Amino acid sequence: MSADVVIIEDEKPIRLLFHSMVSKYPEVFRVTGEASNGKLGLALCLEQMPDIVITDITMPVMGGLELIRELRKAADEGRLPMPQVIILTCHQDFHYAQEAIRLGAASYLIKDECMLNEEVFIGRLMELASLLKKESSRTQRQQELERQLRTGELDQDRSLFLDLIRGKEAPWLERLAECGVDTDNQSPLLIAVELDQDSLRFMLEETEELRIWQFAGVNVLQELLSRYGSAKVVALDKGKFIGICSLTKPSAEGELIAAIRQAFQTYLKKNVFCATIRTMDAERAAVPWLDSLRALYRTEFRFFYKQNQDLTANSNEDLFCYTPIAPEVRKDRVKKLQMSLYHYPTGESGGAPSQRQLVMEAEQKQWDPLQIKSIFVEALIAFKQVQENIVKEISLETSLLLKQIDAAQTIHQVNEAVETFLVKLKNLIKETKLEDAHLLHILAEIELNLDHPYSLEDAATRAGYSIPYFSHLIKKFSGLTYIQYVTQLRMNKAKALLETTALKTFEIAERVGMENYRHFNKTFKREVGMSPSEYRKMLP
Repeated sequence: MSADVVIIEDEKPIRLLFHSMVSKYPEVFRVTGEASNGKLGLALCLEQMPDIVITDITMPVMGGLELIRELRKAADEGRLPMPQVIILTCHQDFHYAQEAIRLGAASYLIKDECMLNEEVFIGRLMELASLLKKESSRTQRQQELERQLRTGELDQDRSLFLDLIRGKEAPWLERLAECGVDTDNQSPLLIAVELDQDSLRFMLEETEELRIWQFAGVNVLQELLSRYGSAKVVALDKGKFIGICSLTKPSAEGELIAAIRQAFQTYLKKNVFCATIRTMDAERAAVPWLDSLRALYRTEFRFFYKQNQDLTANSNEDLFCYTPIAPEVRKDRVKKLQMSLYHYPTGESGGAPSQRQLVMEAEQKQWDPLQIKSIFVEALIAFKQVQENIVKEISLETSLLLKQIDAAQTIHQVNEAVETFLVKLKNLIKETKLEDAHLLHILAEIELNLDHPYSLEDAATRAGYSIPYFSHLIKKFSGLTYIQYVTQLRMNKAKALLETTALKTFEIAERVGMENYRHFNKTFKREVGMSPSEYRKMLP
C-alpha cells in the first residue's frame, strides 16, 4: 500500500518540483493534494488524513511550525491520526530545528539541498514509508493483543479518569465507589508510579510492548494496594500509573513506597519511581483531593527532583511546584555551560564544575525541569555546530546525549548522561590535532561574545597565529573567510533575537557587535534576503 502525501509550499514552482520528485515512485507514494499555505494545508489534512506531510516553514497566513501545532492538537482531539511531517526550509539556524523537533516533526531538511540533491529528499521519504509500514503491522498485532489481554476495562478506566480531569467527576466517583474507595468520609491517599526508562528493554514508543507492561503494572499495583485498603489503579501514557486508596491501616502508609518498588522488581523485573501524596494540610485538615489529583496528573516531571518520597499536599499550589528561571539567568547559565564544554577537555578553569554547579543549583531552587533541559540542549547544539567540523565523532555523541536528556526522568539522569559524555569528549579531543583544539577555543570565545567587535587582527593575536595562517585555518574549518564566518554567526544570532525578543533593530545590532545599525540593516538584507523588520513580520 502506498503512503498518501500532502505537499504544502507557497512557491508554486518549488511545489511542483517536489511533486514531480515524489511522483517518480508511485508504488511507494501517492500525492493526494497540495496547498499554498498552512491554513489551506491544515484543512486538506483534516479532509484527507495523509500519512506524510511535506511543508515549508515560512508561508503566508500560517507557517509550518504553527501547522504542526494545529495537526498535533487535532490528533490529540481524535480528529485525525498524526501524520509524519517533513519540514523544508531555507533556515539553517538550530532554533528552528529545535522547535520543529520539539513539536514532533519527523525531519528537518534544508530546501536548497533537497532541490539540488534529490537523493537526500527521497531517501528520507523512503525511511518514513518503511516506518509507516512497520507501524501498520505493529498496529495489527496490537489490536490482537488488546483482544487477548481484554484491556477494554483499562481503556474505559482511563477514559473515565480523563473525563474527571476535564471536570466531569460523577462517572469516575461512581467507579471508585464500586471499588469500595470511600471519598465521602476521608481524603484518599494518592499514589504516583512511573516505570524507570533505564530499566526498560524497549522504547516507550513501542506501543505493543508498553501495553503489555501497563496491563501487568495495573495488576501488580492493584493487588498490592488491596492489601492496605480499597483501591483503584489507572494506567496512563508512557508507563505511568496513578492509584487512589482508602487505607484501612493508616499506620501502614510509610511502608507503601518500599512495598511498591519491591513488587515491581519481584514480579516484573522493572525499577519504578513512586510517591505517595497525603491530601492533608499541616493541621491534618483535608485539602480538596480531586484538585490534588488533577495537579498530580498535569505534572509532566513528577520525579525530576524528588524520587520515592512520601509527600503532603499542604495546598493544591505546592504539589510538584517548580520555579521558572528568569530569562537573564537562563542566558547566563547557557553561556557558562557552553564554556564549560569548550574548556573541559583541556582541564582549564571554568570547565566541568559549571555543569555540576548547574545541577546543584537546579535542585536547590527547584527550577522548571523543561527549562533546565532546554539550557543543556541549547548549549549542546551550539557546541556541536562548532566542534563537528573538526571532530566528526562529536556530532554522533552529542546527538545521542540530546536524546538522553530529552528522555531523562530525573535531574540525576541528566547529570549522569552529561558526565559520561564528558569522559568520551575528553578521549576524542585527545586524538585531535593540538592546533585544531586551540582553534575551537578561539571560535567558541568569538561566538559567545559576538557583542564584541572582533577584528581579524584581534582574533589572530588571541590565537597566537599570524594573520595569514589564522585566515588559512578559518577557511579550512568553515569554507569561509574570517569576515564571512563572523558575519554568518552575527546574522544567525540576529535572527534568533528577532524571533524570541521584542528588541528594536538598533538594540539587536549592538547585541551582535554591529553598532552602526544602518550597516546592520544592509548586511542583514544581503545575507537573509529581507530586512530585519520584514523578517520579523513573516514569523508565525
